Amino acid sequence: MKESRLEILLTSLIPGKPDTFILYALALEYRSMNRSDLALEYFKKVLEADQNYLAVYYQLGALYQRIGEKNLAEETYLKGISLAASLGKDHTLSELKQAYRQFLDEDEF
Repeated sequence: MKESRLEILLTSLIPGKPDTFILYALALEYRSMNRSDLALEYFKKVLEADQNYLAVYYQLGALYQRIGEKNLAEETYLKGISLAASLGKDHTLSELKQAYRQFLDEDEF
């Protein structure tokens, strides 16, 4: 029997050695399964392991937005924008700014 992507990722985790890529991939996998609770848990683990993992700010902000945590969504987007600017990551900065603008537009309604 072929292992699922989730099973492969879970068995790839090494206790005591957080791998941000695997944690991030698990969060995305759980999000795709509509398991916002577990996706949120793993996105937070990514930030605990590495606060400079820029991709997580976009995805976590969007997840907070989707589950109605508007204040946390805004805070997450703004942290990501600040971090991307300080690291000189222009492409990621542009994506985060765009996501934040869309968040603000949706929040007006």
